[in-house]
Amino acid sequence: ILTGQYPKHSGVRFNLVSQQNLKLQDSLGYIFKRQGYETIYATDGRQFNFIDEDFGFDQMIGASGTVNNFIMSLIDNTPASDLISNTLLGRFLYPNIYGNRDISFTYQPKSFLTLVKEKMPKYVNKPIFMGIHFTLPHYPYDWTNPRRSANESNSALYDTAVQYADQQVGE
Repeated sequence: ILTGQYPKHSGVRFNLVSQQNLKLQDSLGYIFKRQGYETIYATDGRQFNFIDEDFGFDQMIGASGTVNNFIMSLIDNTPASDLISNTLLGRFLYPNIYGNRDISFTYQPKSFLTLVKEKMPKYVNKPIFMGIHFTLPHYPYDWTNPRRSANESNSALYDTAVQYADQQVGE
């Protein structure tokens, strides 16, 4: 979507592939930047994409695309991280968990929105283009949802995740 190219032209058919064949200077981020916009990309999950400043974004908001993010996704489900990950202390101790849907056991949609609102520029004298990626309606549709039933089908989980993502867009 950001490159405006179909997979048959870009060669990108899967996640985490080389960007060498992409014409990133023609991506939406660069197009808006050349028109005088402040460009921002926000995502609550970086585990399966390489979208970064190379796509023409002045600012990135959300989980890092680093090895730390990957490692934390493997070891995050500890009592300590579950208990404090969405608190101020948790943001300090576990910066790659807060607002990160890749860490589904502790993810709360409002945490990501709080992060986006905090990181948005307060005073900008030019228009803003913001690309935002909500991972919530992606398999396994899992997060700290208190209304979730253990017997829900994937279809029902998906429907609930889409409703939450719609609320995220609204906020």
